[in-house]
Amino acid sequence: MKQLSLLCILALALLLTVGCDRPQADGGNRPEGFFDLGDYMNQQVELLSQQPLRIRKTIAYNDVPEAAERDTLNVRQELNIFSGSNINRPALYDRYSVDSVYAGASLQQLVYQALDDEVSVKRMTVSYDDNGEVSRIDLERITDNYIYEAQQSLSYIPGYGYRIETYQDAILSAPLRFSVDVSFLP
Repeated sequence: MKQLSLLCILALALLLTVGCDRPQADGGNRPEGFFDLGDYMNQQVELLSQQPLRIRKTIAYNDVPEAAERDTLNVRQELNIFSGSNINRPALYDRYSVDSVYAGASLQQLVYQALDDEVSVKRMTVSYDDNGEVSRIDLERITDNYIYEAQQSLSYIPGYGYRIETYQDAILSAPLRFSVDVSFLP
């Protein structure tokens, strides 16, 4: 009887050891389709930092624009708002729905829609060209509390530039509309 009990315990231990699968170190249990905006924007920063970059930057405060052309740009600082909007974190996987849009077998868009009000990034759309390369990233962010509400629309087009629009309504102040348009010049 002791031998049978010992044999059952060994068989159970072997079954549990073989049947258990370790999660992969690279986040292998991550849902399919989450786009890593942080990594992508870091790649864009490296790419843009390796070449001379002329830009046209237009800043509008309450719809009054001011434009300038420049030969320098702190790319990491300017694109930090995109990197900071990365939703590719395990704690957020169940807080977004993911919709994939295909044309035939070719992925055209990934759309992430927030499922609750607690996250600031409400929507992220990643569009792809016919070669499978990212052609555009659009984000909608909302931050609100008892003092203010801020709505942001961000768009990044690789090789062309980006746009950030902000609307802020705070207690004891007039609403503010602010936008930044940056175009990469040849």
